[in-house]
Amino acid sequence: MRYWRSIIAVVLLVAAAAMTAAAYQEAPMFEKLVAEGKLPPVAERLPENPRVLTPIDSIGRYGGTAHVYSNSQFWLWSGEMVGFEWLTTINPDYTWGTPNILESVEYDPGTSFMTLNLRKGLKWSDGVEFTSADFMYHWQFVANNKEIYPTLPDFYQVNGIPLDMNALDDYTVVLDFFGQPNSLFFNNLATTTTAQDWQWWFGMFQPAHHAKQFHPSFIGVDEANDQAAAAGYASWVQWYWDNTGCYFSMQDKPYTATAPTLTAYVCVERTPEQAVYERNAYYWKVDTAGNQLPYIDRIILHFVESTDVLDGKIISGEVDAEWISASLDSLPVYVDNEELGDYSVLMWETPAMSCLELNLTHPDLAIRAIFNDLRFRQALSLAIDRDELNEATALGLATPRSMSVPVESPYYVEGGDTAYIEYDPTTAEGLLDAMGLDQKDADGFRLRSDGERLRLTIESAEIAAGLELIREYWRDVGIDVELKAQTQDLLNERVAANLIDIMPGGVEFNIEPSFSTLPQFYVPLTYTWPGLWGNQWALYYNTDGAQGLEPPAEIQALQDWYNEIKTTATVEDRIAPAQNIMASMRDNIWQIGLLGGQPSLVIVKNDLKNVPEAALMTWDLSRMVPYNPSTWYFEAREAITEAWPDRF
Repeated sequence: MRYWRSIIAVVLLVAAAAMTAAAYQEAPMFEKLVAEGKLPPVAERLPENPRVLTPIDSIGRYGGTAHVYSNSQFWLWSGEMVGFEWLTTINPDYTWGTPNILESVEYDPGTSFMTLNLRKGLKWSDGVEFTSADFMYHWQFVANNKEIYPTLPDFYQVNGIPLDMNALDDYTVVLDFFGQPNSLFFNNLATTTTAQDWQWWFGMFQPAHHAKQFHPSFIGVDEANDQAAAAGYASWVQWYWDNTGCYFSMQDKPYTATAPTLTAYVCVERTPEQAVYERNAYYWKVDTAGNQLPYIDRIILHFVESTDVLDGKIISGEVDAEWISASLDSLPVYVDNEELGDYSVLMWETPAMSCLELNLTHPDLAIRAIFNDLRFRQALSLAIDRDELNEATALGLATPRSMSVPVESPYYVEGGDTAYIEYDPTTAEGLLDAMGLDQKDADGFRLRSDGERLRLTIESAEIAAGLELIREYWRDVGIDVELKAQTQDLLNERVAANLIDIMPGGVEFNIEPSFSTLPQFYVPLTYTWPGLWGNQWALYYNTDGAQGLEPPAEIQALQDWYNEIKTTATVEDRIAPAQNIMASMRDNIWQIGLLGGQPSLVIVKNDLKNVPEAALMTWDLSRMVPYNPSTWYFEAREAITEAWPDRF
């Protein structure tokens, strides 16, 4: 399995040949609108050179409504059937750099310029053309706005030097790195980092024509503040994001029907019970026969309150596709009911792994000192029975692992995935004793040097069975541990405020192109969720020392190696600094790895076609992106002939 590719070229990305306008076909729901003059003909809605997708198995047919479900109050988009379009894309063989939104990219490692060539005629979902103005608006009024981004997003800088961005014409954007080698930016083009900005992982463009009506540079500061206050916001910044950010279907964000997107579907309705998506009339991809994608007419994302309810929907056959909330604990039930529910259970690979993050920059100096003693982290790791944890939480299908990249990665170091994962509570107790935690109270719990009981809390959005086991493992070696569940929003706030002791983590940014662009689980780079373990060191790094805590030498080395990765000229040059990072992770147990390699379940109705039987499921690849869900289709479901009321 290949997770990376070399970057060679002056012109790396070459666009596919354009079809003739007469070759294009459209979904039945738009034919009447075209005849009535409410929509332009399909050839006029497509760019001059649409992206052409080759379906996995066969050319599909238009029609049907896909019903998907989520039991999460946080990840509420209906998967990547709706949510992501990147400048370049990742392929099913895990290579990247294929033109997607862009038609091509030009870059010579010997120069400091990268040229992004846009597809002429590509349009937002409201029919307005997508041009270089959408990049320049974001660069000038969002990325460089101190109220929106107090510091310039890191990917826009090399060695602390901000790049410059200019538009040569409506379809050409030039990045100037001022002599700094930055072939790493190719990784960014194939990640959410350069997708439509949605505040979390930055972005590189926004629909300028829409966003300007919420920005004080265009409507005035007083007007922006007044409108934000009238809508119940404390500041215009959050009001701006909630009206312009690409939030997909997160339930806690307001629905704005006018917010344009480049994705295959647009949200036409959202209620507390569901979100409804309908095909984007201006979607800029076609299949090899010239059919404008997507094939499926609508997607309805149903919100359910629990895993039990979701499981009932799956086994009764009400779920057409599920890959985010399907529970591995329920695998036997899913398999037993495949025939009843008329679905198939697929088990895709994943390089993801679970871990526990200790807050090494904890505000309580006594706890900070304990957490930063390597013996403490070694002891916590040795006190965990990962074999039992595997059986209890993953049906024995996962593999005990310490924090590492997958063994197939060129950045893997020997022993990186096996450090301190054996179950050895006796040695764990000896390590705790040796570091001065040998005194206990009447209940058998260890005392801090100040005589107080060492009390630690693991905070999470949900208390899973695995956390309950870990609490007992650590109590068995004398550490008083409590579990605390709270909303994801509150958890995010507490992470940013540096108030958390320990939290569970899920490491997925561990293959390329994501590892190099943001190895946040291995280097303290982010001080908001999910960046807990080196929170204040990351804040110091991001503010050039103006805030946060100055990191110790070992952490400074991690950040220096990351900076080296960012300025490498080739992929091969990244191997040495990346392996240094992984060796430090192995030797210092900066985070406590738990399990990895457990299969990711994908539930698919048997009449849903072009879904791969085997694939890699990971956030790095945004789960479904490489498998082109816009080419999925239902074998015989009727096409919808009327668009959602009042859309056009």
